[in-house]
Amino acid sequence: DAVGALMCALASGALDGVVGRLELGEKEGWGAQFDITTLCNDPYDIACAPGATWARRPKVRLSELAAEPWIVPARRTYTRRAFEIAFLSQGLQPPVPRIESVSFHASFAILAETPEFLTIAPSSSVRYYQTLGKVQAVQLAQPFPDDRMVLAVRREALGMPAIQAIRRTLQAMTLALVAA
Repeated sequence: DAVGALMCALASGALDGVVGRLELGEKEGWGAQFDITTLCNDPYDIACAPGATWARRPKVRLSELAAEPWIVPARRTYTRRAFEIAFLSQGLQPPVPRIESVSFHASFAILAETPEFLTIAPSSSVRYYQTLGKVQAVQLAQPFPDDRMVLAVRREALGMPAIQAIRRTLQAMTLALVAA
């Protein structure tokens, strides 16, 4: 679980800051030691090959995609949990993936070679690869819920000039991306 491992490293002081999706530990008050800056909303999207049937269909329901071949992240990852919860919250059994991938970049490369597959990835990544002509977002009838990208910083590190510069730069970059 990459997100959980990074947050644990942040909590232990091995890291001063983490950019990612927020996943707090199980201890009560665990997150109080962090200063959290929301950078942007970046929900998940389903991606398919540009020429795939699903690329041309409007308002696709997850139930229609359940039997399709899937490339998804490994179990115990944040993205895999979001994928499974999306199906479960609609009363559907999550699809059993045909391929487990370590990154959405690898998943997109597989889509290029095997266009019958579907995958899940952050919306910003799907949009970027879509501009390159590598993937196409599936237009879901019920999109994935909002999911924030954040900068989590240990409170003790807030005074560090490098952390302050990173925060300002990330905020400016995300504002520019949202405006584009």
